[in-house]
Amino acid sequence: MKRYAVILYLTSILFAIFALTSCDTSSVSTIEETVEFIESTTPIPGAQGVTMDLQNGSNYGSLHVITLSEITDNPYISNGFKKAWCIEWDVSSIKGVQRDVNLHATKGKVYWDKLNYLINHIDDFSEAFPELSWKEIQIAIWAVVDYKPFYIDDIPDYRSFPSTFYKNGEYLFDVDLARELIRLTRQHAVSGNIGAKFAIVIENEGQIVVTSSE
Repeated sequence: MKRYAVILYLTSILFAIFALTSCDTSSVSTIEETVEFIESTTPIPGAQGVTMDLQNGSNYGSLHVITLSEITDNPYISNGFKKAWCIEWDVSSIKGVQRDVNLHATKGKVYWDKLNYLINHIDDFSEAFPELSWKEIQIAIWAVVDYKPFYIDDIPDYRSFPSTFYKNGEYLFDVDLARELIRLTRQHAVSGNIGAKFAIVIENEGQIVVTSSE
């Protein structure tokens, strides 16, 4: 009986530890997803239920290009052709026309400061680094947005990483330049001088797409 009681006691302790750990992980995930990410955007009036055509943007200097239609008058974005990026490296995009797409503003939201700083200073970075391409910009976006952890050094360990950026053990972008972009963005975004533009998060099928306000 004593032996049975000890085993039961130890089993109870292990179960309690497991339950606490599981709750801990779940809570952190929930906070990140609902408070920091989802609730840190504001639906844009006039830009709900719109139509978006998403295509490859490499010939235009961005990961994606999008054409938006059925947007009504609002102070942030209009219909037409835009450059666009993504914040999820591990989710595939869905090319072509999508309907019932919703647009959300990140204006004034601290969670998005680093991304908004980068969006505002892409032209400045391009002038300072003539060799800068859209690939380094996209890598920097993945790194500075806190939605999902992303580290350049870990790319070889990421499963199904986009072959446009890494293939057969070879980095297909300028690693040092991407690191410098990340460093400068993180350093200067804390100053509060983010810039006038801000990211617009596009709720659609597939990966989460962002474009810039106008």
